[in-house]
Amino acid sequence: MIILNTLIKDDFLNAKYFYKIALIFNNSNEFTKAKEDFKTLLGLYSDNVNDLYRLSLAQWRVSDAAGSLVTLNRILELDETNFFAIRDSVRALLSLGDIDEATILLDSLTKT
Repeated sequence: MIILNTLIKDDFLNAKYFYKIALIFNNSNEFTKAKEDFKTLLGLYSDNVNDLYRLSLAQWRVSDAAGSLVTLNRILELDETNFFAIRDSVRALLSLGDIDEATILLDSLTKT
């Protein structure tokens, strides 16, 4: 962990290091710290759909459905027909109890 923190100080915009630290926090059950790093990654990954999708999956793994939904919404801003982002958004909305919005998204998924 000390090595990764040192690398971040030298290259603080390298998303790869933030991702690894967040995964370490995730594996050590320090979910609050992992969520903070994932928020940083959202800003760094803001235009790359593949990286954003990986980030949303990692957020889901630490039970951050709201954070995952924010990331998935960013993907849908970039690619509104992304099947996986729509599907996972429905899952996140259902887990957050927003059945109406989940139904709307699910209907859009069945039309494509």
